[in-house]
Amino acid sequence: MDTPVSIVVLTYNNPDLLRRCLESVLALDYPDFEVVVVDNASNDNTAQIVRDEFRSRVKLLVCAENSPVAARNQGFWSARGEFVLSLDHDMVISD
Repeated sequence: MDTPVSIVVLTYNNPDLLRRCLESVLALDYPDFEVVVVDNASNDNTAQIVRDEFRSRVKLLVCAENSPVAARNQGFWSARGEFVLSLDHDMVISD
């Protein structure tokens, strides 16, 4: 494993909540983790906001069809961590 912890964030059509979620995750005081955002076929600008604002800090996966189970599985499969935490875009973590 490359990183001990992966955080997989599932999102659909809500870039404002996703932004808050990612800001809280990226503010964690933890030494080594990756963040994988899975856009569950949003039809708004969610993916573009992730690319523009978080490109260097998160891995973005974009699903062609809306399927929460398939999207979450895709995130898990791409996670490199030994441990995986699953979040939805409306969750905020406090340190």
